[in-house]
Amino acid sequence: PDAERPNLTEANVLHQFIKPLLEALGWPMTDPQRCKYELNTQVGRPDVVLLPEAGGNVYVEAKRFGIIAQLAQSKNRLEGIVTPGQLSLPGMAADRTSEEQQAINYAFSNGGTWAILTNFERLRLFNARRDWLVLSFEEPSAYLDEFDQLWQLSYDSIINGRLDQLSNQRHREDVDTDYLNFINTWRERLAQDILNNRKDNWWVLDEDGRIQLPELRAVVQRVLDRIAVVRFAEDHLIVPPGTLWGMAEMRRTNPYSFSLTQFLQQLFRRFDQDHNSALFAAGLADQAVFSDPVLDGLIEKLYEARYRAMTADIMGNTYEQYLGKALVLRDNAIQTSDNLETRKKQGSYYTPQVIVRYLVDNSLGKILRGDGQERPPTAVEMQNLRVIDPACGSGGFLIYAYELLANFYRGEMARLEAERQTRYDELVAEGVTTPFDLQLQLTPYPHEIERLQQYPRFILENHLYGVDLDPQAAEIATVNLIMRAMADQRRGDKRLPLILNQNIKVGNGLVGAPPNDARLAELVEAISALARLRREMVTGGQNHAALQQQIAALSQPVNDALNADLIEHFPDGAGGLDEAVRPFNWAVEF
Repeated sequence: PDAERPNLTEANVLHQFIKPLLEALGWPMTDPQRCKYELNTQVGRPDVVLLPEAGGNVYVEAKRFGIIAQLAQSKNRLEGIVTPGQLSLPGMAADRTSEEQQAINYAFSNGGTWAILTNFERLRLFNARRDWLVLSFEEPSAYLDEFDQLWQLSYDSIINGRLDQLSNQRHREDVDTDYLNFINTWRERLAQDILNNRKDNWWVLDEDGRIQLPELRAVVQRVLDRIAVVRFAEDHLIVPPGTLWGMAEMRRTNPYSFSLTQFLQQLFRRFDQDHNSALFAAGLADQAVFSDPVLDGLIEKLYEARYRAMTADIMGNTYEQYLGKALVLRDNAIQTSDNLETRKKQGSYYTPQVIVRYLVDNSLGKILRGDGQERPPTAVEMQNLRVIDPACGSGGFLIYAYELLANFYRGEMARLEAERQTRYDELVAEGVTTPFDLQLQLTPYPHEIERLQQYPRFILENHLYGVDLDPQAAEIATVNLIMRAMADQRRGDKRLPLILNQNIKVGNGLVGAPPNDARLAELVEAISALARLRREMVTGGQNHAALQQQIAALSQPVNDALNADLIEHFPDGAGGLDEAVRPFNWAVEF
């Protein structure tokens, strides 16, 4: 009876309403192999974990009647359901209730994709990997009225992968305009804050007291990129959630604590030590001093961003639009202005995603599929594969190349696991049954699978290379690729890909020494030494700042020798050459 509903406990609702609903959808709720109640996990005890035999656990969080609030999108609607096509992909300000966040965290923290929050009155399906609300039933009558939609949660549908198809029906914008406005606004505010505190930011002025706009742009970009990567790492549980927020909160509540600039400097140094990413290596950005109110506002706004909800192509497209504007100085104040003329001079143009996919699918994709070959290649055969984008911009082509390579490595791990199982069955049939003998015979498989699980870092450090004339574009390409790799990293794999200034570089790939330049033979010893240092950087050099200094010290005289013939064409000599043309000598840099 309705009068008794407020008195029903969460357990009552689960066993009297939710369990029968799931059973009607074909879930074997009494089979302990397929359904676990209050399973003890590393982040709590979800009410139900559904375990389809094909993998891909579904985490169900049950609540009492009246606890789950009505979805804003469903108000003033006749239908009792909100379907994927009616939901856009949130990048900013997609608030979650504590109940919704709890369900999402259960799935995401345990490596799952799907989370269900329900009290039977309402039922919401989330893609926890992307932080997307995929489907929402807002009243029980919708279960019957929209039974075709409900059946997509059935046992049969899930083991056949139909939930992935459902999730992909989400409405997608090419660019997240809210996030674009956010990074444009705060780029301007950070730059103005530096100019308002020139006494502390001595580096922003030249010897004659003039503002050095290139340095200002570079520092603001580096600080924004670092903070965005930290927030992205928080959203993906690579660093503790709330790391930045905790620093801001401590400063708000304790005036004797460090300033936010000091907190960030310490965080960036620790990030550099723990994650070994050149993006956080000590540099000019660490000399910047910001006011607490500006940094506090930036950090608070960053917690409205949902990085798991922004796919790699949307993030890339958004940053591509961001590059269309630049910081300029007008009447001693910083503004953002259209950067189209500069980008036109550099030949910078946005490539639509459909063209990116077509070109990469029909080049790299053919190699990875083994088109025209007897079989697809193996990971061992592809270990020396190199992909270069000589005008990479914000990384659109490289991001999609990463997707294809990631799918290739995931397929290789699945193939090796299937081979291991087949070999295991053969050994048992031959009479090899002791655990020691079986382990000895199967040793190569787990070792190779373990190695391939490092594929996000391996792809970025060994397969993908990019060059761009615009330093800002090259750095954003680096950030986009690091974020994409972080989303795939295993828990506990702390080191971020080391690609800034290593695999992604600044330069003009059309100007420099040709491959047949006779001078290269005279410089072969130095070039070989550079190659050794770069291998050491990737394969485990802990002090990568020192290695970078060695690389810079060794490459500078080599580049000077190769660029000597170009200097006479520029009035400012080598400085003018570097600033205007940025020649790129392929034999030296890669």
